[in-house]
Amino acid sequence: MKKLFLLFVISLFISQCGYEKVYSGKNLNLSIKKIKKENNFINNELSDALLNILSNKESDNSLELEIKSNKSTEVKSKDSEGNPYNYVLKIETKIIAIDEMGKEYTK
Repeated sequence: MKKLFLLFVISLFISQCGYEKVYSGKNLNLSIKKIKKENNFINNELSDALLNILSNKESDNSLELEIKSNKSTEVKSKDSEGNPYNYVLKIETKIIAIDEMGKEYTK
């Protein structure tokens, strides 16, 4: 009986831990005013993800974003006949955020 009670108490504490995503969008006081980007797959996916997180229309702080990305593939190794066997895919992304005061942040 003690084991059953202990198991119940432990399960009660574990299920009520209050886990919440850090970037759920509820606690962020940011919004995106405009996104400048080239029309490619990587930029479209990034802008969609950022709009889902930062779509708070009632926020005090708004940003303008500029997204630049570059995708390149390189041959890592070749087989015995000289044909490419393994590739390395590199994606370089540069995001420039401009706040309301005109200050730029680059990542």
